[in-house]
Amino acid sequence: MSTGSLLVPLGVGFGLGWVIPTTFVGEGADRLVFALFIAAALSISSLPVIAKILGEMGLMRRNVGQLTLAAGMANDVMGWIILGLVAGLAQADSIEVDQLAMTLGGVVLFFAAAFTVGQKLVDFSLRRVRMAGDDPVKATIVVVVTALTFGAITQWLHVEAVLGAFVPGVIIAGRASPNTA
Repeated sequence: MSTGSLLVPLGVGFGLGWVIPTTFVGEGADRLVFALFIAAALSISSLPVIAKILGEMGLMRRNVGQLTLAAGMANDVMGWIILGLVAGLAQADSIEVDQLAMTLGGVVLFFAAAFTVGQKLVDFSLRRVRMAGDDPVKATIVVVVTALTFGAITQWLHVEAVLGAFVPGVIIAGRASPNTA
């Protein structure tokens, strides 16, 4: 389900970006990067809207609702990764295969570290906040510092900082459900 709902908007967006008139692309812009940007932009969903609709329909706690949210989150993660890479390509004047390979490798390592070591550090920090009296200011500081740190890492990898700032949201959202403590 998630794969098709990602590939269709990517394909349609890429096709649209490829055939759109040059006046919309802009002078000096690379048509390939523009088409990839349109593809990535169309592949990102709006999870809050999906969650609100499922909640109002009473489907949030049902399997279909959970599957829909999981598919939407998977799509968004892939969409943000693609968008971050495309933004990095747009900032570079040309597409160099070796630089692209380094960036992709760095992003893979970043995700591996973020969802293992990073997740444990965030869990530890939030657990300490809860043990110290569940202060919302301290919890907010943990979230903001984590988002800024992850954003700085992805910016250093020549990928947009928004990708790095998105990852703590995924990590923390996975820990915010009532079943985890």
